[in-house]
Amino acid sequence: MKIGIMGIPRFMEALQAQLQNAGIESKKIPFSKVKAPFKMLDIDIIHCFYMPESTKFFKLAKILGKKTVLHWIGSDVLRVITDPGRREKALKTTKYVDLNMALSPWLKEELETLGIKSHVIPALPKNADFNVVSFPEQFTVLGYLPVFRHEFYGSEIIFKLAKEYPQIKFIIVTSAGKGEGKDVFPSIPNLEYRGYIKNMSVLYDEVTVLVRIPEHDGQSIMVLEALAKGRHVIYKYAFPGCQKAVDYQEVKDIIDRMLKKTELNIEGSEYIKKEFNEKVVTENIINLYKGLLSDK
Repeated sequence: MKIGIMGIPRFMEALQAQLQNAGIESKKIPFSKVKAPFKMLDIDIIHCFYMPESTKFFKLAKILGKKTVLHWIGSDVLRVITDPGRREKALKTTKYVDLNMALSPWLKEELETLGIKSHVIPALPKNADFNVVSFPEQFTVLGYLPVFRHEFYGSEIIFKLAKEYPQIKFIIVTSAGKGEGKDVFPSIPNLEYRGYIKNMSVLYDEVTVLVRIPEHDGQSIMVLEALAKGRHVIYKYAFPGCQKAVDYQEVKDIIDRMLKKTELNIEGSEYIKKEFNEKVVTENIINLYKGLLSDK
């Protein structure tokens, strides 16, 4: 069995590492009309991330006799659901897809509204650290706000909380290469902007709870990493170990309860250790691959 991988680099690299550790040969396929056909010749399955509108590549793979996998990661689902033109292209693409995968249960549900059936196959937290340490003395909230799309990720909720709870420390991080953000975010005394942090594991030790209320999400690696460290997570979606909230008032109510009593989230840490184990997730992927090849 040999797997060709296309799409978003970080997902490609993670899958390739998983397959290598499991003894499965794989290689990256370039997004090129010229190079892709030759690179596809010696593979059995093409596994693509974030390519719902790339009908020509899936059609090419089928012409070459390859099995095809489309792995949905989040914003691709949102775009297809909300944009009729993209939806039409994606539905054309899925005619050439043998197997759809989704990073999370809610993405699976959203795809079902389009008549697309999928298997939930998550991405693994790259730097999951299960060394659970005690909470900091000061109750501290962590938030992720990319500078140029911070409203989409719930910045209004974070900023309002920071103003209402001066006794709480707020730490904001962002993704690489998105600028400093000091001229974008408001100046609030108890809100500290850290920018891009390469080693997030150390930062989780400084916080009590991660608040993540985006307009839409695929599968947040930060949520998985925070849970692994025994931190609490207030999340827009129902997810084991997290507390669900969809608006400011619901987040505020949870914060108020936590301020009275907060213990380490051992349940969340154990869940990530069990369900996001590399061996288990990779075996599930390989079994799906085997099912595809047995249909030939």
